[in-house]
Amino acid sequence: MAVNPREIDEKLADLDTKRATAAYAAARQMGTIHSAAGDKARYVTSSRREWGQSDAEVLATVRATLVDADDYTLLGGFYAKNVRTAVADYDAQTAAVARLDAEMAEVEAPYFEQPWTRFFQLRSTRNAKIHRSRWCARLHRSDPNDMGWHPEFSGMDEAQAVTMLGGNLCGTCFKGA
Repeated sequence: MAVNPREIDEKLADLDTKRATAAYAAARQMGTIHSAAGDKARYVTSSRREWGQSDAEVLATVRATLVDADDYTLLGGFYAKNVRTAVADYDAQTAAVARLDAEMAEVEAPYFEQPWTRFFQLRSTRNAKIHRSRWCARLHRSDPNDMGWHPEFSGMDEAQAVTMLGGNLCGTCFKGA
């Protein structure tokens, strides 16, 4: 059976978007869980913060506390019933991420057998360059879920890409750009 890079990458792009949505939702709930455990975040740069405890530590603490808490027990300023909802949603979203990772690995298998060119662009940056890889050294992003796919160009050789996209291509990824 012939491999169609565009079809495979269209499916991967869709799965990747769903994965990013689930990962973002899980991270939001984890913030609530950290706060419910009484954990404090500190800024390590002007825009990035770290929690004092690991996710595993606060999950264990909160799960143990919720066993004996009634719905209106306060945990870090949150009612226990809301923390239960946050934990359940976190569990559901992390399960979705794991399921999507497995599905993506299966869909992507033909790429690893016979690689083709791929094209990626930051979603949040206006007029961002198009890259061959999500791991280009010229990318400066703080959100790993910010990378968008361009499956409409998948499988195109570099000469075609340079002719069609020219200055929109990253010069590191595409030497002819």
